[in-house]
Amino acid sequence: MRFGARRRLFHGAFGGLVLAAIGGGGGVDGWGKLGHQAIANVAWDLMNTATKEAVHGILLGSAEPLVHAICDEPCSPLAYVADWADTARYSKEYSWSGPLHYVDIQDQLLPDSCQSTTTATVAQMIWNATDWLPECNFVPSRDCADQQCVTGSILNYTLQLKISTSVQDDDSNNNNNMEDNIDARQQKVALMFLAHFVGDIHQPLHVSRESDKGGNEISVQLQNWTTSSSSSSLFTGERHARNLRGRALTAYSGLHSSRHGLNLHSVWDGSIIDTFLEQGSKTETPLHFPSPFSYQNHENRTMLELEMHRIIQEAQGTGSAWSLWMACPHGQVDACVTAWAQESWLLAQEHAYVYGNGSQIAPGDALPVDYYQRNLPIVLNRLSVAAVRLAATLQAVFATKKR
Repeated sequence: MRFGARRRLFHGAFGGLVLAAIGGGGGVDGWGKLGHQAIANVAWDLMNTATKEAVHGILLGSAEPLVHAICDEPCSPLAYVADWADTARYSKEYSWSGPLHYVDIQDQLLPDSCQSTTTATVAQMIWNATDWLPECNFVPSRDCADQQCVTGSILNYTLQLKISTSVQDDDSNNNNNMEDNIDARQQKVALMFLAHFVGDIHQPLHVSRESDKGGNEISVQLQNWTTSSSSSSLFTGERHARNLRGRALTAYSGLHSSRHGLNLHSVWDGSIIDTFLEQGSKTETPLHFPSPFSYQNHENRTMLELEMHRIIQEAQGTGSAWSLWMACPHGQVDACVTAWAQESWLLAQEHAYVYGNGSQIAPGDALPVDYYQRNLPIVLNRLSVAAVRLAATLQAVFATKKR
């Protein structure tokens, strides 16, 4: 199903519902494959039992699964399909879905004043853009015509999932009807797309400049980002297989291999995460997984997921941070996704496209290790926020599901 008119989905206080469901409970790839799987696994950890049962039933309930995914163990059912949308876009059936993974900000239409550095924090600019001209923001009518972008896709598939869930509840006694089987398939597709797109919108360069295709046309090198043995201190390749945000596909390469060119977008999709995991694997410092998220076999969880849980717990302990994560202007989901896109757009401008001194990254630049160190906290934060909001979105969708 493609896009219809913009619809407002939840008229209650979205943030309040989520805080009650997630914040009050004790135990309850725009990124590369590892990033999307981590988002899905952590979201699964945060979801309540009823939502897990609903998701599990949709993904694994049919005799003919739509996807046969390979997932680094251990994986939740949601993580098995987290990267499905990045594969589906290359199939004939879903070839139309490529533009739904990102937002192209029409930067050629922005006034020159948008290039100036603001003294406001990202949080201040999102919710109170007094130091940021309105036309410099993400403008849905300008940047997402006919909702053919990641914000529109989240709205569309949230609505599809909610409607199809309601239809299946009402027609639970007619499971052999062909129309019901089609509805079940569409429901599964909607869930797989939604799980992926909520991750995509939190990658800053998935809401970024149209002129350079979200950093894909800014070729870069990595300077001294890894301690792996190499004859050169510059790495010109990268493990992330998909570049141009789905516009092209290259063969999968090894970590920092030199087979494929590296661009700024793929640095944020995969290189920063890869470097974090590679450097962490070399340390003998034990990982301590804080309560209440305790796992019997937590040593099998990736260091990335453990760090995301730590960040989430820190945010829950500081009211202002958690409130920003969970807030939605006017309690509307369409306002939520606009705010999520605005966050990424501002982070792209203030972090992804620039060095620490504010100068712009140019094609052919070698990114120093300082770039990695400065932006790693941003990447970890965005992954964590995406997991929380994915869990919140799915809980809101299935909140009214009949038991």
